[in-house]
Amino acid sequence: MRVPIRISFFPLVLVASLLAGCDDNDSPSPDSPPEDQINTMTLEEVGNTTLLVSMDFDNPPSGSKLDPNNIGKKYPAKVTLNSNNTLYENNNAIHKFTADDNILIEDVNLSEYRTLSFRVKFDNQQPEDYSNIIDGSHFGGRSREPALVLNGKGEIELWRKWFNSSTPNNDQPVKLLGGIKPQKDEWLSITLTNDLHGSVLYIDGKKIAEGLPINLASNQLSFGAGITGDVEPLGSANFYIDDIRIYSGVLTEPYIALLAQENKRTLSAYSPSPSHQIKNVPFENLTLKWQQGNEFKNNNSLYRVEIAEDETFNHVINEFSTTENSIDIGQLQPEQDYFWRVTVSDGTSTIQGPAWQFSTARDVDYSTLPEQITVMSYNIWHAGSQASPESGQEYIYEQIINSNVDVLLMQESYGYQAALAERLGFYLKTADAENNLTVLSRFPIASDLVQCDSGLCGVRLSMPENREMDVYSVWLSASSGGGDVTNPVSDPKYTNKELIAMDQGRADTLSAYMTKALNEANTNLRPVIIAGDLNTYSHQDFTAETNYYDRGAIDWPTSLAAENLGFLDSYREVKPDPVTNACKTWTPYFKGNPSQGRIDFIFYSGNQISPSEAYCLLADGHPVLQASDHGAIITGFDILKKQWPELNQ
Repeated sequence: MRVPIRISFFPLVLVASLLAGCDDNDSPSPDSPPEDQINTMTLEEVGNTTLLVSMDFDNPPSGSKLDPNNIGKKYPAKVTLNSNNTLYENNNAIHKFTADDNILIEDVNLSEYRTLSFRVKFDNQQPEDYSNIIDGSHFGGRSREPALVLNGKGEIELWRKWFNSSTPNNDQPVKLLGGIKPQKDEWLSITLTNDLHGSVLYIDGKKIAEGLPINLASNQLSFGAGITGDVEPLGSANFYIDDIRIYSGVLTEPYIALLAQENKRTLSAYSPSPSHQIKNVPFENLTLKWQQGNEFKNNNSLYRVEIAEDETFNHVINEFSTTENSIDIGQLQPEQDYFWRVTVSDGTSTIQGPAWQFSTARDVDYSTLPEQITVMSYNIWHAGSQASPESGQEYIYEQIINSNVDVLLMQESYGYQAALAERLGFYLKTADAENNLTVLSRFPIASDLVQCDSGLCGVRLSMPENREMDVYSVWLSASSGGGDVTNPVSDPKYTNKELIAMDQGRADTLSAYMTKALNEANTNLRPVIIAGDLNTYSHQDFTAETNYYDRGAIDWPTSLAAENLGFLDSYREVKPDPVTNACKTWTPYFKGNPSQGRIDFIFYSGNQISPSEAYCLLADGHPVLQASDHGAIITGFDILKKQWPELNQ
């Protein structure tokens, strides 16, 4: 029987100070036939993005980042317009920016996967030196932020960092794009995309230039004058602006081309849930969801959903029509591949979306001891909502089911744990509804082992066939003891000896946790698993062969403390070579971060279980987006039943 779970609800916040307006558009009925034939779009053409913030000056700002559709820590964006130059063109509100004018958007998600889009009209007269179009900041400091500027020749340039920026390192600014001469005194649609592979600039829907990635980590963006930080900001170029949009993810070229059109036609549905090729999807009470850009959606959009057992849809098993962005489809068969697609009609055009595929889970009897259990340790980054406020928690959930996890030891839960447990059908232990640490388990919780707090949370699980297992979720602060080592490790001004001394405080804390766990467990009867975000590295990873940051071998105290107490690093037990299997869980999301390495671990003690499979979910850990700044680490433990005594023996 599943334990009841209390779910807390949190108010949504909208922070803005702009006047509201509305536009009335007459649209045909959703039942009216399309005027042209059905068009189709491929997976590559559709993509997966989320509109975070939208500004058109006629209406209040909108988007998922202003009114996040998630549970837990939402961190809503704040929009501040620092300009009194409101003008009207064809009854459409626009703004003119000069000198110190700007629109500042704060608490945008930290991301290296982003699209910025806006309409702009440059004045014929511009400052003689560099002036700003878009500027970024990382919590008020300048680091690897984008700087889209206009030079003295009237050419657009894109820079990674700006001059005299010093955080988080002393890398020099890099010009990524340049020599782009925009037309003056006419409206242009400009779109800038960035991901780990590069940055691309589009004007009026056409690709104009591409270059190296920005490696941005901006949570603040300014259109117009630059942001005051650790450098003197540039003044704004002289331009009119409208239709500002910030997206999580990279828009596809068909999407960008449609944005540039004055009379926008409909766009295919995108961002499916379940995501394409996700496995172990529940076969009961399933709801299919999708998105469609608000820029292309009208009140008459009609969606036709088809579900089939083959990719060609020759065998459609069900079909639905709805005006909503979701549909409940009830029960499916276990262990079955399914294909589905959404056709969008708005009365003027019809777009058939791509074929998405998912696989349903097995129907498993968990009353008997399984041959293997799968354990995941995952810091999900501020309730899983930071990377994508609308879809991030969905992607975290999909990573869990796709890996068929039995026990999840989670950090940075911050309010998502109850909803996640409810959806997984798992038992839950956490200190409170918004606490950091969580234990979620397919198996019932027999008893608490500690008073859960922000550092340690542990329970005893009641396993099938009268057996027990102790599991703990742990988090060691980056600032504890002698201070952070995860980021300074790449800085040559710190010696190995200094880094070891800085790590000693975490080692002492983990040693105390593990000693307590061993005293509680009696490992002759039950195994112990301690897993989490340790905010430090391993002596098994920093070797003479890996030679990270030219440091050679480092005896990191925290990982050595675990080893000295008899705990084994399950990942290194399965994959002992750190050269070929680095598993750098810090940080797959920010590839531009100068320090990278494995800081998340699954340790175990006891001969009742043996790791046989281990892997990490990194930058490619989800088909759409790695939704955390940490990678997840997963271990499959074989059950050694003969060495695991029943409790009554």
